[in-house]
Amino acid sequence: MARRWRLAVLALLFASSAEAFEPLPRGIAAGAEAGVVFMRPGPGLPPGAGWRVRIGYQFASGITLEAVGSGASSGSVEGSQARQRSLLYGARWTAGLGRWRPWIATHLGMARVRWPNSGPGPGALPATGTTTGAAFGAAGGLDVQLVGGLSLAACGGYTRTTVKVPALEGFGQFFPASWTDLSAGLSLVF
Repeated sequence: MARRWRLAVLALLFASSAEAFEPLPRGIAAGAEAGVVFMRPGPGLPPGAGWRVRIGYQFASGITLEAVGSGASSGSVEGSQARQRSLLYGARWTAGLGRWRPWIATHLGMARVRWPNSGPGPGALPATGTTTGAAFGAAGGLDVQLVGGLSLAACGGYTRTTVKVPALEGFGQFFPASWTDLSAGLSLVF
């Protein structure tokens, strides 16, 4: 039921006529955000810090084709941390609603993940591993226009990789690495 509801909302947003929203300024769109990141799989990793930078071209319709670079690290677990760096390409759609500009985005690309050892026990890895794989992300947020093309941005996002990492509990279980972030920063269209 929830899935149908989300699909209906997305269909409504994309089916709405362009005249329903104010045209946005066209040009180079850039942004930078920082915030808190929750890395997974499994419990045991405390929240950590993360950052995101993006650059692309925004069309008057609100569609922005962009590249997004991000990085994050978890809090420390027995002296080690999980870390990620990613470079994703995709699109962002911003609704032109005056000063308040909600947006959604989706991206595909590559991520490099460094995950801590799962500790002694059955199926434990011998050491911390670093590996690279495909990644996809989805995000949404709100830009509040301050002056001209400068906006304050608040967002939440989810990124998942094809990279399999061990659960911190061990037992030979491996899961795709993923992280959820909550961040704030600045956006600029020039």
